[in-house]
Amino acid sequence: MSRNVWILLSLCCGLISWPFIAQLLPNNHVIRSPKLKVNLNYILPGKALTINWNGTPIFIKNRTLPEIRSSRLVKLNDLKDVFARNDNLDARSLAFDRNRCADTSCVNWLVLVASCTHLGCVPEIKSNGWNCTCHGSFYDNSGRIISGPAPHNLRVPRCKRRSNLMIIG
Repeated sequence: MSRNVWILLSLCCGLISWPFIAQLLPNNHVIRSPKLKVNLNYILPGKALTINWNGTPIFIKNRTLPEIRSSRLVKLNDLKDVFARNDNLDARSLAFDRNRCADTSCVNWLVLVASCTHLGCVPEIKSNGWNCTCHGSFYDNSGRIISGPAPHNLRVPRCKRRSNLMIIG
């Protein structure tokens, strides 16, 4: 066969197979959203919500006053990681409870990337924090690593609160 016939056959095969190939491409529903808005009215004090944001698990917790008080009593010397790991603050900010909150004006709201900093498991919520059952890491009510093999505190993603909404991203 001549070169022109091969080109014509290749073009025809491409045109015939394009509808099949096009359906495998991501559509607008799959494309990642840069921001996520969560209605905070449905998260009662003491409760946490686990959501999926662009494939990343996120904890949003409405802490009670006793939980905040107990978190404020923890000394930096008792922590494995002394840095806040809060994307809303400077990287050198220390892991005081106030630096782990979503915003200084709403100390009861805690937003955390729900992925253990050891091997990426999703910790389970407990009354006094989060426990990663995979390898035994324990995080307090501020998401700071207290014990176990995890090297860092749970990260606080970029977020801000607008009245009854938490905007993540």
